[in-house]
Amino acid sequence: MSRFLIIYGTKYGQAKKIANFISNELTQLGHVTDVVDSRDIPVATRPELYDAVIVGGSVHMHGYPRWLNKWVKHHASTLSTMPSAFFSVCLSALDNGTKVRKEEQKILNTFFIKNDWHPTTWAIFAGELAYSKYTWPLKLIMQWIAKRAGAETSVKQDYEYTNWKDVAQFIKKFIDLEMPTTARTKTWTEEAVVSQ
Repeated sequence: MSRFLIIYGTKYGQAKKIANFISNELTQLGHVTDVVDSRDIPVATRPELYDAVIVGGSVHMHGYPRWLNKWVKHHASTLSTMPSAFFSVCLSALDNGTKVRKEEQKILNTFFIKNDWHPTTWAIFAGELAYSKYTWPLKLIMQWIAKRAGAETSVKQDYEYTNWKDVAQFIKKFIDLEMPTTARTKTWTEEAVVSQ
């Protein structure tokens, strides 16, 4: 059994949904997880208290939430010495065009370089068109992006595009590549455990 910290940054909720899915998958495998919103991180939430850390964030305006950046930058040196992974949530992942893929990679690389953290396991997942949560100007922008990506353009409902099989595969890859066959032994205190 290993302890996983799952930190996410989200604006409309899809990164949180993916973080909870990852948590459920890991729990079914016999691991213990703490899922934490990077906007409200308790002081006791330190990566060195865990066997592995998974960080995830949704892309808005060509970047990730500032509070997620702040946490990763602060803990980058620790994250770089332990099993850690990153997932990006971006609607443009639906578009297989070379130009779009390069832009996604650029956003990802900028995040890693800026925060001095380079996880060996990372993935980009398509997110959700949450039209019901957008302002009218944003609805029009997202409708334009959706049309370009071949996604739904009716603003009367929300559409989820996350491929949950890909998320499960991401977790499997991370465990296979990064986790030791025998989990490291740690001494736990009540202070170290973060409630979900």
